[in-house]
Amino acid sequence: MKKYFLTLNCVCMLFACMSAQHTIQWQRTLGGSLFDKVHDVITVADGSYLVLGMTASSNYDIFGYHGGHDIFVAKFGSTGNTIWKKTFGGSDAEIPGTILATEDGGCIVTGTTRSDNYDVVGFHGGLSDGWMFKLNSSGNMEWQKVFGGIGMEELNCMIVTSDGGYLLTGASTIPDGDVTENLGGLDFWVIKTDDKGEIVWQHSYGGSNEDIAYHASEISDGGYIVVGNTFSNDGYVSNNKGNVDIWVLKINADGIYEWGTALGGEYAELGRFVHETEGGYIAGGLTGTKNSGDVVGGHGLYDMWVVKIDLSGNLVWQLPIGGTELDQPGQMELLEDGSCILIGEVQSNDGDFPNNDGGADLALVKVSPDGELVWQQTFGGTQPDSGYAIDRTPDNGYIIGGHTWSTNGDLEGFTNRGKNDFWILKLSPETMSATEEIEAEPILLYPNPAADMVNISVPEPYSELQIVITDASGIAVLQKDVINGGALSLAGLPAGIYTLLARMPDGRVRTGKLGKN
Repeated sequence: MKKYFLTLNCVCMLFACMSAQHTIQWQRTLGGSLFDKVHDVITVADGSYLVLGMTASSNYDIFGYHGGHDIFVAKFGSTGNTIWKKTFGGSDAEIPGTILATEDGGCIVTGTTRSDNYDVVGFHGGLSDGWMFKLNSSGNMEWQKVFGGIGMEELNCMIVTSDGGYLLTGASTIPDGDVTENLGGLDFWVIKTDDKGEIVWQHSYGGSNEDIAYHASEISDGGYIVVGNTFSNDGYVSNNKGNVDIWVLKINADGIYEWGTALGGEYAELGRFVHETEGGYIAGGLTGTKNSGDVVGGHGLYDMWVVKIDLSGNLVWQLPIGGTELDQPGQMELLEDGSCILIGEVQSNDGDFPNNDGGADLALVKVSPDGELVWQQTFGGTQPDSGYAIDRTPDNGYIIGGHTWSTNGDLEGFTNRGKNDFWILKLSPETMSATEEIEAEPILLYPNPAADMVNISVPEPYSELQIVITDASGIAVLQKDVINGGALSLAGLPAGIYTLLARMPDGRVRTGKLGKN
């Protein structure tokens, strides 16, 4: 007889990982014949959604193209209907960063610009500047600000601060214009503005090499936690583990440095997100290290990497997630219980991602407060598909943004307009947690006790059930799919008392005690 050496707890976790946690309620693709990619997506108080992206297209769904790459902003209704969509930029390249809703029904956008014409006014003449602009409720520009000097500046993230202003994070180089300090190469650049985009303060942090900030959060003490990448091992940066590390920076409400910590191993780590959680901070991005420095258990080329650090920046736990290929995260959403949801792109078809549909898939991953992988899902078709942005919706589902090349799999019936299109998905709430599965509902077993056969029935009109039987020590001794209301052979099982778990197609689990004569 085949043995299944799994504990009861492992069986329940297996069910949790196998059950479909979220389903697609609606999805939209749009774009033109060139490259279109979502960078950010948010839920608005009225139930609509704002999408920020980058486009090189000038046809099909895209109009108003200025040149190079433009910033694309769109507002969609609660069911995915288009309310308005606009492009912004100049004749050179613009790269989007973050979009935030404003109380007047409009929004604020940040990004990076290389242009000095059309929508961009005030370019400083260097390689690039940070760019911030305000749109009204109809998507028309009300004002714009350009931040920088004669070097290369960029803005990757923006958050609303408790005083109604904004904190912007990115990178800066030569001291000139709005930049007052440089420690060498690119520095973390953090700007605090008022609600009109006027600079309150700005500071540069880093070392003599390349340092770029990607994300920030305001924290409970009134200060800020910032994350990005560092090649440096001097200045503000110490204990670089090798190559490029994730660098987490803690500053106070006035931007004064308090501490920084480098996280990584002998190869490349890139920081993408950081949030305050109980007793510390959840941060991460991707890692190219398998087992050195702070990284333990890496899988392959690049993994998603989630870490928890304490309030002083010391490592509490770390978790690489991936397979043998390139797997990378975009944004992270922290949940109320301390667990987190990551959106990203996976190219692996092994390890933690055995169900890749082909090429690259959009991936959704849940990590527990203790740093354990709870479940993962992938969405897409046989062509490259990716997820980058995620936000909670009022029903506890998610709005997700990325890009797609596919017209099959989860995108069956959709049309690709050329290269990658914008891809926006609305996902349902999580259907079941592991806790709910363990607290399973009863199941009808007869006869009970049984000799060689037992009939299994649940009241729901499902045709098939997945059955796992565990012995008194919690070891799984039999696993089989059966017809609802049908019989399961117990031949070969010794006499005793067993626990039978039945997983239904919707992910719910029923359980009961079974006697074997």
